Amino acid sequence: MQHGQDRKNDLTVLIDKKKVLNEAEKRNYNGDIYKALLNMNYRLKNGFQSNQDLTPFIIEYARFVSAPYGKLPDSLKKDRFMRFGQIINKKLSNDKKLDIDKLFRVEQQSQLNGKVYRALGEFNKLLTNKECIGDVNDTIIALSKGSQIYTTEKHDLYYQSQSTPIADTVSSLIKDLSLGSIKESNSGSTYREEARPKKRKKNNNRPKL
Repeated sequence: MQHGQDRKNDLTVLIDKKKVLNEAEKRNYNGDIYKALLNMNYRLKNGFQSNQDLTPFIIEYARFVSAPYGKLPDSLKKDRFMRFGQIINKKLSNDKKLDIDKLFRVEQQSQLNGKVYRALGEFNKLLTNKECIGDVNDTIIALSKGSQIYTTEKHDLYYQSQSTPIADTVSSLIKDLSLGSIKESNSGSTYREEARPKKRKKNNNRPKL
């Protein structure tokens, strides 16, 4: 982890190796400590500076490495949020990068409830073989507010900030019609012509009175 550190500022990476290894042994070397070390290494390479013992940070991270975002303490929520944003930025062109600090401020305004973090996840899934139109940060914020993301035939992503039940219904029907998948409703609202009673044929062979 000391590789690449700025020696001019006399920065040193302090880790109690014995304590870290003991913690890993307690966990039967399940990988939590290893992931925590990788996370700290990543943070150091991205500008995290500390002249204090990093052992508590590593062990604390290991406690929550498999925990969902909502179960994390606030300090680790920020760490995971920023890390996820950096992973997404690697997939984006230079003119389409996320402003991760801005997005995290929006997340903080919502008491770190995870809406923006989940929006990052939705956006990340949509990025496969697709390209985003417009401001990516606005797209993430729109997703966090429940707006829908659409894809075009050119594999571009764009969002619609407003949606109405009628528009959604029409859109759904058009999609179903194009796929030929509309099914007869069981609710009784589907129109069905009533069967007309058959007319009795006249019997011309009956004797006249």
